Amino acid sequence: GEIMAGIGFELQRVLKQGGMTGALKVALAGIIIVAGPWLISILGIFALTRFAGFALVEGGALFTAAIVYSYAFSLSIFGGLHYIFTRYISDLIWVNDNSRAFSTLLLSMIFIGILSTLTALAGVYFIRTDQVENLLLYRIFAAVLFVSVNLIWLVMIFITLLKKFMTIFLVYVLGMALSFIAVYVLGRDYKLGGAMAGFSIGQVSILIML
Repeated sequence: GEIMAGIGFELQRVLKQGGMTGALKVALAGIIIVAGPWLISILGIFALTRFAGFALVEGGALFTAAIVYSYAFSLSIFGGLHYIFTRYISDLIWVNDNSRAFSTLLLSMIFIGILSTLTALAGVYFIRTDQVENLLLYRIFAAVLFVSVNLIWLVMIFITLLKKFMTIFLVYVLGMALSFIAVYVLGRDYKLGGAMAGFSIGQVSILIML
C-alpha cells in the first residue's frame, strides 16, 4: 500500500505538468516503475533462449523452471514477511529514522537470507537427472538464484520507498545484460550448469548494485 501510494504521488507530480507531454511522461513512468524490471527479465530470458540456446541443450526446461520457481516460491513463502517489512520500513522512513530503517533492512536480509538458503538447499537436493553433465554446478547456482531473488525483493522495496524508481530500472538493465553475457560465456564450456551460474551471477550483480 505504501509503495503504491508513493508511486501515485510521483505520477501525480508529473501529470501536473499538463498537456500531452505530461500524459506521455506519466504513461512511461508508470510502465518503468511498475513493470520495468519484470519486462526486462522476460526480454532477457527470451534473448537467452533465442541467441544462447546452445547453453541450454541439456535441459532448457530445467533452466526456465529454476527461474520461474525462484520467483513463484519467493513470493508465496515470504510474501507475508515482505508486507510486514514494507509497513515497518515505510513508517521509519516517514519519520526520518534512516539509521534504524537501514539496520532493519540489514537484519531482514540476514533473516530472509538464512531461511531462503535452507529452503533452496532442501529444494535442489531432490533434483535428480542423468542428462545434465554439471548437475552439482546447476544445483549450487539454482540455490544462489533463489536466495538472491529473495534478497532483491527486500532491497527493491526499500529503494522504492525512497522513490528511486529509475535506479531500479537501470540496475535491472545492467544486471540482465550481465546475465546474458555470463550465460553465453559459461554455457559454452559448462553447458546447463554454466548457464545457471551465468544467470545467477547477473542476479547477484543486481542485488549488489541495488
